[in-house]
Amino acid sequence: MSWLALTSLVILTSCGGYSERSYKGDGTLRDHGWYSGSGRYTLDLGDVDLSSRGVRNYVLRNLPPERMAVGLGFRTGLPTGAVLHLKLEHPAGTLIDEAGPLSEWLLSGSRDFTTFVYCTGVGDSWSETAGTAWGCVFKPRAAEEYRLALEVVEPGGPGTTARLIVE
Repeated sequence: MSWLALTSLVILTSCGGYSERSYKGDGTLRDHGWYSGSGRYTLDLGDVDLSSRGVRNYVLRNLPPERMAVGLGFRTGLPTGAVLHLKLEHPAGTLIDEAGPLSEWLLSGSRDFTTFVYCTGVGDSWSETAGTAWGCVFKPRAAEEYRLALEVVEPGGPGTTARLIVE
């Protein structure tokens, strides 16, 4: 097999048939390319005001078939005092139902943010089976619709905003 044919075959098989145009739902999905590893997709659901109580609802349809984390991106420091409730549902039931102080969420890096935080599950492992979750990390099923709700239970202080991100 020639080098060109082999390269073409690798590229075509790594794409897996999913395209960012396949996503139908709220926010903007970006595909950073098959070479980007575990951070291939970023779904940006926009700014979230953490300085006042309230619930924001989102619909996510036909997510990529990759393990993803629902979290918040901050360009500056993490606000103190905010208590959040995050819920992700699909037709078969609830995948994520996590509530607690933002200060207890796991701090991580992100492609676009100084700080990315998400809630972790109990224990130290998760399943790679589609339709399962561990904390705020989940693996979507192909072509399903998910409903995401983020509730600010206790505000994080005046002017506190973040970006709701699924990556």
